Amino acid sequence: MRSLIPSLGPGRRSPAGLPYVAVALLVLWGLGCPAARAQSADEVRQAWREGVALFEQGQYDEALKRFEKVLAANPSNELALELRNEAGYQLFVEMLGREDDLATVARKVLELAEVGQLRQRQSPERIRALLRTMYDDESFEKSYRAMEELASQVGPFCVPYVVDTLADRQDDERRAKAIVLLSKLGPDGTNAVIELLYHPDDFVRQNACAILGHLGDIKAVPYLRAVTEWRDESPHVRRQAESALREITGKDASSLGPAVVYFEALAERYYQEHPSVMVNNFRDWAVWGWRNGKLVPRLVPRYAYNEEMAEKVCYDALRHGARAGVETSALDGVWTILVSTLFQEKVEVDALLEALSDPARAAKVDSQRLAELRARKATVANQPALAVSRGEAYLGKALRKALLDGRPLLAVALIEHMRDLPIDESLLPAPGADLAAYLREGATPTSSLEIGSGAARSEQPVSERRVVPRPAAQPRPSAEPATEPAAPSEPAPAAPRRRRRRISARPLDALDGLAYGPVMQRTLEAGSAAHAASLAAALVYRDKRVRYAAAEALVRLAPTREFAAAQKVVENLSSALGESGSRVVLIVARDTQVRNRLAGIVRDLGYLPVPVPSAKQGLMRARSNPVQDAILIHTELNPDGLGDDLRAEQFIAQIRRDYRTAGVPIFVLTPANKVAERAGLFPEAKAVLADNVDPVVLAGHFEKLWNGAKDPKGKAVAIARKAAKAIAEADPRRSVFDLRKTIPALLDAVERQPDDVRVPALRALGVLRAREAVDVATVVFETNRRLTVRTAAAFCLGEALRGQALPDKVFAAFTKAVQGGQPNARLYRACSEALAKTRLTDAQRLRWFELGRVD
Repeated sequence: MRSLIPSLGPGRRSPAGLPYVAVALLVLWGLGCPAARAQSADEVRQAWREGVALFEQGQYDEALKRFEKVLAANPSNELALELRNEAGYQLFVEMLGREDDLATVARKVLELAEVGQLRQRQSPERIRALLRTMYDDESFEKSYRAMEELASQVGPFCVPYVVDTLADRQDDERRAKAIVLLSKLGPDGTNAVIELLYHPDDFVRQNACAILGHLGDIKAVPYLRAVTEWRDESPHVRRQAESALREITGKDASSLGPAVVYFEALAERYYQEHPSVMVNNFRDWAVWGWRNGKLVPRLVPRYAYNEEMAEKVCYDALRHGARAGVETSALDGVWTILVSTLFQEKVEVDALLEALSDPARAAKVDSQRLAELRARKATVANQPALAVSRGEAYLGKALRKALLDGRPLLAVALIEHMRDLPIDESLLPAPGADLAAYLREGATPTSSLEIGSGAARSEQPVSERRVVPRPAAQPRPSAEPATEPAAPSEPAPAAPRRRRRRISARPLDALDGLAYGPVMQRTLEAGSAAHAASLAAALVYRDKRVRYAAAEALVRLAPTREFAAAQKVVENLSSALGESGSRVVLIVARDTQVRNRLAGIVRDLGYLPVPVPSAKQGLMRARSNPVQDAILIHTELNPDGLGDDLRAEQFIAQIRRDYRTAGVPIFVLTPANKVAERAGLFPEAKAVLADNVDPVVLAGHFEKLWNGAKDPKGKAVAIARKAAKAIAEADPRRSVFDLRKTIPALLDAVERQPDDVRVPALRALGVLRAREAVDVATVVFETNRRLTVRTAAAFCLGEALRGQALPDKVFAAFTKAVQGGQPNARLYRACSEALAKTRLTDAQRLRWFELGRVD
């Protein structure tokens, strides 16, 4: 029986604010006190059965007491698995649907059972016992049942246990059964079998090629194509790889593009979390590889799987490039995806932890997953630093890709690293360059899998697959070792150094189903220097967070010549200084007028709108940038269900199932004449509103949702502080930007923003020698009691009045600050340095020295 958890989905969580009894229950379950552990398994089974019976009779309070007794006993994972299977699917559906303490119990039992099922699935004793039964020729029925159980219950975890059988040249029957077993795994087994292509025994590699051909999964295309390009590979392995490629694609290997093209396309699909490569009939997300000569799985969290696999495919492509002598420039796209992935891994974890700092959303995630997230944060902390070592050129290429992909958080992270590296001014776009065209989005990922008969077969469920493959031919003794060489006992030595191959064409459309990369194709066609335009293009990007980061970075990089959109630097800095709201609202609407109107309303209300035209793009945006504070979804995305997009209810269901987005509030928009009839169709929505909703009505819902707080985490303050700090650290005399145009915004920030922004804003006004700041800075100096603010105000006054007469009101403020006892040393020094920059009268100078005289 397959795990029922995938059917229930991770999004069914208990609400925030659990009653005390539930919290105490979970604590007791986590601690597992000795008295609780002493209870026998039979007592736990009896309490569970009583609870199930009471629940089915509608006596929920009594049922909860029995279930509490079960969890207080700290049952083992294996026992929880037994209880789950005994109760059946429907019971858990009903318990989770209640979203009360019973739902909490159900979730905890399922989590324990999930671990138990994983242990059972990976149990070496169980796998070996099933394999012994499968290899038994005396009972066809037992052998067949064991094979089916291995394929459906153990899945890819059986692959390491049949490697020796695939290497056996003597026992054709056992080897044939092993090949049939692996061919039954379907797409779930592809990645594990792919790793066998790196086995030192060429007979294993040959059999792996045959199995991959029978699996018919497009994920194998890059690897099989690579085998055909390895000149140090044995001929019979290459021939088997060519045969497998024909089975999958319906084309000869010679008519396909180079392997690196398909590696890049596959990495892109993983990076974008494309459904065609996220097939998994189990709850275990494993990245396969070799460790100490053994094939082993490394389990990773579901949210991290696509990046982990994108990273792995990129590394595989780069190793292939070194082995096959691929020209360096042909790997540009692979390097760009790898740099993007390394950054995205950290960005995603940081964004998830930030989103889960909201108690309402954190209630949807159990403590174990939170602990995994924090551990993952430490694991990927150095990934961006590794990516930076590839050089600023690839940071720029990754930035352009992030802008094209609509990943603003990733773009900001890349820009923040680019600002610390020198920039080649000659590569900045000339004034008047069409940056909008540089960022024009016209390409969308293809979802077609129709690339041959094998592709269609690869999507069939395991239970419907009845592939009876022929085993790879056993090498025959021959006097022609060049044709059928004996299997080497050790890996083949490296081939002699040869001239690197030049790939002059990149046929990204060679396989319609796999050639995912129109975006990457544009990146490559733009030329090797095009990346330098990314930073300038970010100045006109639709997401203000990206614009702010780009403006700050360019001020720090201090180019000395004009370039396209240079004037936007000052505009964006001025806007950043006044930033007050940072709530992000995802808007999903196919109708352009509806989408634009809603985006305008959200923007006017002081929030950040992120509009997308389809539910599929909305899912990708929500998952890759999991800090949305609310979602507005229009029902007219695919109303008749005949289009290629999701319906609104399907979109909501997927949002709720993914714990990255499970707690995001959703508002449904629908035509005004359908509000009444659809009001009850979306019970999980905060409200069903007319798509021509009055801005006042929408503002009311947002106010109620967030209690009027636009910036709960201080993100807007951080944005304004960074902008002010960038100006304060600039040299306006040498800058190509007219930073004096930011003076009005800086003055406003001093008056309206908190002290964390006020301090760098005052220093920025001083750097700009803003005479307009004298009155404001004087008032701040007199009224603010924080030392850092007063010293910044003194600096501002000294610079603003440099070489000029000191107004009496400023001198009076300084003298008052140092009178009456021993003045603060830092404040006294700041005032003295400010006075030194001005033209004091004799009377002022004498007065200051008299105040400072030590008796």
